[in-house]
Amino acid sequence: MDPTNISTRLRVLLVEDDEHDRIAFRRAFRKSQVDCEITECIRAEEALERLRAGTSSFDLVVIDQKLPGMPGFELCKTLLVEKIPLPLVLLTGKGSEQLAVDALKAGVDDYVVKDPSESYLDLLPVVLLQAVRRNADRTARKQAEERLLTYHNRLRSLASALSLAEEQERRRIATEVHENIGQNLAFAKIKLGKVWELASSDGLRDAVDEVIKVIDETIEDTRSLVYQVSSPILYQLGFVAAVESLTQQSQKQHGIAIEFEDDGQPKPLSDDVRVLLFQAVRELLANVVRHAQAKTAEVSVAKKGDQILVDVKDDGIGFEPAEIGPAMDQDKKFGLFSIRERLESLGGAMKVASRRGHGTRVTLSAPLSREADDDR
Repeated sequence: MDPTNISTRLRVLLVEDDEHDRIAFRRAFRKSQVDCEITECIRAEEALERLRAGTSSFDLVVIDQKLPGMPGFELCKTLLVEKIPLPLVLLTGKGSEQLAVDALKAGVDDYVVKDPSESYLDLLPVVLLQAVRRNADRTARKQAEERLLTYHNRLRSLASALSLAEEQERRRIATEVHENIGQNLAFAKIKLGKVWELASSDGLRDAVDEVIKVIDETIEDTRSLVYQVSSPILYQLGFVAAVESLTQQSQKQHGIAIEFEDDGQPKPLSDDVRVLLFQAVRELLANVVRHAQAKTAEVSVAKKGDQILVDVKDDGIGFEPAEIGPAMDQDKKFGLFSIRERLESLGGAMKVASRRGHGTRVTLSAPLSREADDDR
């Protein structure tokens, strides 16, 4: 592609005190047939004042190094510090190659050595056009990255809101099961007890005993279901008590020795953080049961500064932390990627230390709340 093939006018702010060089600059663009609108400044201070007033009138700034007062490179550095959103091209004299290198390192887009023997004027239009296009590419890429980041943050917020809404629905269902089914079963058991007392034969009493036994089992199953759907302890006694109860249940149901430890310090948590951390610990313990092939596990909760830290360790087969991602969620149902995303949306973080054959340690951190109730 011909770099001089553009359809719009190139608007240049030329900062050059030498009249002969300014004339040569204009002549070079006329010769190249590039449509160019050139605004001239003789001093760096004048150019700085123009650019501070607004940059929409220009596509790039061309700055000569040898200016009265502030040198060209100093002007470039000032414009970079002030984040003037225009590409900068520095004109240097022969023998100033090191200055040109320093300018590029500082963030100047390009430089041109004013060496007549190398026909620098013929190269000048091409260099400026390339600088403008590179800047346009950078701007477009940055805008795309910003849009992607905004979209990503919205997805995180949506995932967090969805998680909280899911937990609220779980809590509602658990409450209804406990208050309706659970209480009705308990009432039925009481009534059957009276039937047993009034029974006139051993056969009837045996039948009532069998029904009462079934009701007892159903009550226990209902209580277990309530805890699985939404732990009432999480809301009645707080996060720490709920996690301790969860470790006991997991140990009882799956036969894995799970040790729980708490530092005893108060850890106030907002509703969002409390729910998310509990869901995360429940998911991590489920991973230990389903995937880790572990014999023992440890769960610890501690306060560190204004953060709560939750450690979940196991002596299982381990994995490579680099594998964590959406694909892992889909294929192995680990949920680690989802946990990390949701935690980060609330200002938390997740660290994973694991190696094949050497177990796994997952550390969750989240901010404490000054307004929430004590969650010890």
